[in-house]
Amino acid sequence: MLSRLVYRPHGEVNRCPSCKGPRLENLDLIKSRRHEEKGDRLAFVAGCRSCGLIFVNPPPSKAELAQMYSATGQWNQERNADTINGADDDDNHDASEASPVEQRYAQLVQEWAAKLLPGQQPLSVLDFGCGRGPLLDLLKDAGFLTYGLDPATRHLVHKHKMLEAIPAEPTFDIVVSKHVFEHVPDPMSLMVQLRQSLKPGGFLLCGMPSMDELTTHKKLRYCINWSHHITAYTRQSLTALLTHAGFVVEAFPTPTRSDRLICVATSGVGALPTDPLSDARVQLRAFRKARDGRLRQLFPKRILAALQNARRI
Repeated sequence: MLSRLVYRPHGEVNRCPSCKGPRLENLDLIKSRRHEEKGDRLAFVAGCRSCGLIFVNPPPSKAELAQMYSATGQWNQERNADTINGADDDDNHDASEASPVEQRYAQLVQEWAAKLLPGQQPLSVLDFGCGRGPLLDLLKDAGFLTYGLDPATRHLVHKHKMLEAIPAEPTFDIVVSKHVFEHVPDPMSLMVQLRQSLKPGGFLLCGMPSMDELTTHKKLRYCINWSHHITAYTRQSLTALLTHAGFVVEAFPTPTRSDRLICVATSGVGALPTDPLSDARVQLRAFRKARDGRLRQLFPKRILAALQNARRI
């Protein structure tokens, strides 16, 4: 009887996928088809109180991720049709022409290069997850030495040096990671690898969906879902993750849309937020209150999930 009142989905993890710590908190519920055949129709939006990671729980397995991002997997099929999470042209990683987002990132690369690396020419830049290279095209035209890394499209990019892995030694002045972290179950490890590939004085420019303005843009499924965007971010939680990975956040430049987040970070020892989940907690509670009313917020998350999974409320 107790198991019917407390929801525990198949594959749920009790440690953070990034820092491996046990201090997890269930922040919200979302629909999931990961274990639908086993009767599970929901997943938790979980948060780690130690490192700030916000992730879908249960997370996808390594086999699921490999299949998802294979040449014939769901991700490539859907992004070719421009249908992922209600994506528009700005989200299409395969666009061969620069969108307003790429133009904004190219502008930021040049602005921050002038600020942090003045007088150093030419500068090398890695676009991690470059798609067909529209951002690299802009940067090459601006005089940068351009490198890309994207297993799905490396055979389509010919203007830039394409890599098969992140170098383990300092190689680049600038690393760009645009809308990649939300697809990664352990973004902190990836952040560490990207930091190690930066030369002294270099910087990281990264972007992802933002939960900071969730009550305004109302795109929860864009910020996190069971299949593609499996980790989510606020400025606060991203700061915590980057700090744990050995970065110092320099700025959060203005993005092109309110559901986006852009960050500039450099190597160093930064200050950790006291509570890396507090902003996410506030946004999700306000979002649910406006959408579902106050009554459901009175239930503990596991009991609410059990009732919703049984379709009793």
